[in-house]
Amino acid sequence: MDLKQISQAINEQFKDYDIGNIQKFRVKIKGLSKPKSWKLFPPEPLNENWTFHIGGRTELQFNLGNEEEGLRYGFAFSLEPSINLPDPSILYPKIRRLNYIIQTKPYLFQNLNMWIWQNDKRTEITSVELIKEKDIVTNNFIFIGKVKQNPSITEILETLDSLYPIYKEVESGNTLEASSKESDENIIKKFEFQKKEYKLPKQRTGSVIAKEINIQVRHSFIQQKLYEKLIEQYGNENVTCEQYYGLNRIDVVVKDKQDFYFYEVKTGNTARDCIRDAFGQLMDYCYFPNIQKAKKIFIVGESKPDVQTNQYIEFLQQKLKLPIDYITVEI
Repeated sequence: MDLKQISQAINEQFKDYDIGNIQKFRVKIKGLSKPKSWKLFPPEPLNENWTFHIGGRTELQFNLGNEEEGLRYGFAFSLEPSINLPDPSILYPKIRRLNYIIQTKPYLFQNLNMWIWQNDKRTEITSVELIKEKDIVTNNFIFIGKVKQNPSITEILETLDSLYPIYKEVESGNTLEASSKESDENIIKKFEFQKKEYKLPKQRTGSVIAKEINIQVRHSFIQQKLYEKLIEQYGNENVTCEQYYGLNRIDVVVKDKQDFYFYEVKTGNTARDCIRDAFGQLMDYCYFPNIQKAKKIFIVGESKPDVQTNQYIEFLQQKLKLPIDYITVEI
């Protein structure tokens, strides 16, 4: 299929995904009466070799394009000035917000790549990393996503849909939660368990060396081991991985009758490191803004806690009445 056929096929099917709400979301955060179109991509590509989502010129844009290796699909920042974007510097705060997500939630980008077009020359395709100051140059095109020969429409939509929560966080900043009553209601809505099958992605299996030294690979192995152990205890239908709740993604969730347990996996050098890294996330997942969504919350790491760390957990449980515990999972 050519770019026009791909865009049209996506427009026919994207309403079946969360990203199907993108134009409604844009209306809300931008204070519009209605969008230019309810579609995702223009019916005619903006160029024979590339196109981006309707309204995306001043945004973190969902982008399709032809590369030497095949079709690219993901999102991008285009720093090329135009009539609709005379000053690309308005994108800088959004780049900063995306960098924060890359830094704090690197697992969201594990199966993606990035590259930059500079003066009609492309950098190497690499794993996703922080966008550097030297790369924020007028006319640069910064892309994060995938490239593949003849990907299916389903694969393209699943990839774009997985990026949609990141897009929403980048585009809304703090304004969505602070000003939208509808958004506040979404934040405090009842937590709903969503079962999906989980298998360790092939891209994360890695070599023996990668398993030993790559933090992301190691996180995946711990998560897989935990997932299997919890299935033995609670049953396959009651355990799920990487469940989204709002803009967050919880590593593992267990449904125990009417109760939910949240598990956050960390790869710190010590149990205390893991607790420090996970504590804020779990407090946010479980309690923000003012309701308790999980009956129990667990921090998961490879290291066994020492005496002082065990005393710290007991203090949190007994003095602060937090339903928190630490679990050791060795791989």
